[in-house]
Amino acid sequence: MIKNYVKIAWRNIMFHKISSLINLAGLTIGMTAAFLIFMWVKNEYNYDSYHPDSENIYRLTRLEINDITNADERTPYLLGEEIKTRIPEVGILARLYPLFVFPPTVEAGQYLFKEKTAAYVDENWFRIFQFNFIRGSADDFIRSPNSVVISVSHARKYFGDENPLGKTLKINSTDCTVQGVIDQHPSNSSFRYDLYISDAVRPVNVRMRKNMTYADSYQTFVKISNASSPSSALNKINAISHEQWKVGLIPLKDIHFETLRNSFLKHGDKKLTNILFLLGVLLLAIACINYVNLTTSKASVRLKEVSIKKIVGAGRKQLFLQFVIESSLISMIALLVTLLFVSISLPVFNQFTDNHFTLSLGDVSLWQLLAGTSLCTLLLVSIYPAILLSSFKPAAILRGAGSRDSGDGRLRKFLVVMQFAVSIALVISTFVIYKQMQFISSQHSNYTSQLFSFMFRSSLDGDARISQMETIKQQLLGNSGIQNVAITSGSEIINLSNLYGPFDWDGRKPDIKNEIDFIFTGSNFNELANLRLKQGRWFEAGRKEDQRNFILNETAVKELGIRQPVIGQRFSLEQDTGVVIGVVKDFHYLGLHDRIGSMVFGNNPFFANSFLVKSRPGKQADALAATEKVWKHFNPDQPFDYKFATDEFEMIYRADLKAASLILVFSIIAIFISCLGLYALASFSAERRKKEIGIRKVLGASVSGIIHILTTDFAKLVLVAMLIAFPIGWWIMNKWLQNFAYHIDMQWWMFVLSGILALTIALATISFQAIKAAMMNPVESLRSE
Repeated sequence: MIKNYVKIAWRNIMFHKISSLINLAGLTIGMTAAFLIFMWVKNEYNYDSYHPDSENIYRLTRLEINDITNADERTPYLLGEEIKTRIPEVGILARLYPLFVFPPTVEAGQYLFKEKTAAYVDENWFRIFQFNFIRGSADDFIRSPNSVVISVSHARKYFGDENPLGKTLKINSTDCTVQGVIDQHPSNSSFRYDLYISDAVRPVNVRMRKNMTYADSYQTFVKISNASSPSSALNKINAISHEQWKVGLIPLKDIHFETLRNSFLKHGDKKLTNILFLLGVLLLAIACINYVNLTTSKASVRLKEVSIKKIVGAGRKQLFLQFVIESSLISMIALLVTLLFVSISLPVFNQFTDNHFTLSLGDVSLWQLLAGTSLCTLLLVSIYPAILLSSFKPAAILRGAGSRDSGDGRLRKFLVVMQFAVSIALVISTFVIYKQMQFISSQHSNYTSQLFSFMFRSSLDGDARISQMETIKQQLLGNSGIQNVAITSGSEIINLSNLYGPFDWDGRKPDIKNEIDFIFTGSNFNELANLRLKQGRWFEAGRKEDQRNFILNETAVKELGIRQPVIGQRFSLEQDTGVVIGVVKDFHYLGLHDRIGSMVFGNNPFFANSFLVKSRPGKQADALAATEKVWKHFNPDQPFDYKFATDEFEMIYRADLKAASLILVFSIIAIFISCLGLYALASFSAERRKKEIGIRKVLGASVSGIIHILTTDFAKLVLVAMLIAFPIGWWIMNKWLQNFAYHIDMQWWMFVLSGILALTIALATISFQAIKAAMMNPVESLRSE
C-alpha cells in the first residue's frame, strides 16, 4: 500500500510541475538558510563543551579592586601556587598567558614570523583541556623542557611536509623543541592558539611573580573534584587572595558569553545569537507557510479526485496517509537538495563566520540537527494540508458546492500576513543596523586608512632608549610619504583601554578608584587623533616639565572630582608629580559599546613603546615601505609588524558588521520566499476567478480595473502585515541597540520605508499574474467545460 501511495504522490508531483517546483524551491531555500543558522547557534551554545568533565572546569575571575567592580580574567601567578598547595577541592590547576599584546618572534630556518596566536601554558594545560594530537603527545610536552606544541597549519608553515617533531623553533631568541602537532581548533573552542609554549621558557620578573598583585597575571583554570563543592573551593580561595580584591569562579560553559572589558578569548554575543536563532525559526516557518498556502489553494484541483476515492471506499485515514506521504516525498527531496546547497555554501559561510564547520556523515550532532530541522518542516507542511484535503465531503463536491474555495481562506490570509510581517521586520532591522554602523563610522571618522601603528621593543634602557625612539621618529618624518608621526604607549589606535595606577590628586576621595585609563601620547598625538582641547594646552616638544604633567578628558574631570580651576591642579602617577595642563573634549576611546570613562594622557617617555604613523593621501604604500626600511635598520632580526586603523575598527565591530550582513542576506531570502509564495497564490487566485474576469470584461471592465480588483486583496494583507511588523521590528532592534552605550534613535521613516518597499515588491510580484489574467480573451475563460 505504501508503495502505491509513493507512486501516486510522485505522479501528482510530476503532473503539477510548476507548483511542485515552487514548493521545492521555497522549502529548499528556507531549510538551507535555517540549517546554516541553527548550525551556528548550536555551535555558540556548545562552546568548550567537548572537553572532558567540562562541567567541573572553572576560570578564576578577579571581581573587585578597592571595592570598585572591575571584572578581569587575569589573576596572579602566586595565587595559583597557593591554590595548588592549600585548596584540596581543586583537583588540577592550569594557567595560560596569551601573547596577543606582545606577539613573539618565531625563527624557523631562515624565516622570521610575528605570531599573534601564541600563548605560554604550564605543564597541566594539556591535562585539563583536550586537544587532538596528530603527532607527539601531551606527555612529551610535559616531560621536555623548552617545549612547544604547534597547530597543523603552522607545522606546514614552518616545516612544509617534513615531520616537525624534535625540530627547533627559536622563539624570542630561545630555542624550543616541537613536541607535538595538534589539529586545528574546533569551531566551538575559546582557545584558538597556534603555538602553546612551555611557561618555563617565559622570561620572568621574580619580584613580580612572588608578589600577590596582578602585575604578573595569568588566566587560571581549575577543575573541581567531583566530590567537592565549587562554593566551598571559592570561599577558601578568597580567604587566601589579596585583601583588596575578590575572586569568582566562572564555569567554562559560561565564558563564551561573558562580557569583559579586556579579554584575549573569543567571545560571543548572546543577544545576537538569540536573534539569529529566532531568524532561523522564522525563515523555516516562512518556507513551510508557502507550502501550506500553495497546497491548500490548489485544493480545488483535487476535489473530484478525493471525492471519487471516497465513493469507491477510501477512508479518511487512507487519504490522510496519502497526502502525508506526498508532503514527505517533497520534504525528502527538499532535504537532499538542502544538503547539496549547504555543502556548496559552507566554505563561504565558514569564511564569513571564522569557523570550520564541516558536513561529516559520521557526525552525530549533524544528524541531530538535520533530523530536528527535517522533522519540524515535515510536521508543518504535512499535517494541516492532509487534514484539509482528506476532509472533503464527496456528495457536496459532486453537486458543485464548495468548489469556489475549498481551503480555509482566512487561514491562508493569516499565513500570508505572517510571512510579510516577518519580512518587513527584517527589512526594518536592516535599516536600523545600517544606520547604526554609519553612526559608528562617523564617530571614528578621524581614523582613516592613512593611519597605521607598530610596536617597537628597544633593547636599550633609560635615556638611550628615549633617544633611540626620537631618532626613529625623525627618520620617519623625513620621508615624503609620511605626514605625521607620534610616539605612544600602545599599538592600539581606536581601543585605548589601559587601566593604570595608582594616581593621586588634590581632593581625591578615598572611595574613588585610583586606577584610570592612561596612555602616553607625546607632543603631537592630538594632531593625528584630531583631539579637541576644551581648556589649557597640549604637551609641548622639548618642554621638560611636561614629562610630569597630565591632560584629562571631560569625563575624568567630572568623575574624579577635580577642583576648579582644573588647569594647574596637582596630579600624580606613582613618582611623577605634576599638574593638569589641559582638558580635551570626550571622544570614543573604547568603542561605542562602552561608555566614555575617565582618560588621562601623560608625557613621560618611560612608557613609550609604539609609533602612530599617518601617511599622506594616496601614499600608504610609500609610507609603509619607508617605515619598514627604518625598522630594518634598528631591528634587522625582527619581522616588521603593523596594523591599520581600519583593521582595528573591523576587529572591534566585527560581530556587529557580521550581524548587519547576516540579517541583510536573510532578509533578502525571506522576502524572496514570501514573494515566491505570493506569486503562486496570485496565479491560483487568477485561475479560480478567470470566469469572473471574463464576465467583467464582457460587461465593459477595463484592464486597469481588473488589475486593481486582483491586487487589492493582497495589498490589504501586506498593509496588515505592516501593522504587526512595526512593533516587532522596534522591539528586536531596541534589544540589539542596547549592546551599545551610544546608538541612534529609531526614526519613523525606517518603518514607513520598509513597509513601502515590501508593498512595492508584493505588488510587482502580483501584477504579473494580474496583467496576464486581465489580458486574457474572455471567450477562452467563458468557454463551457
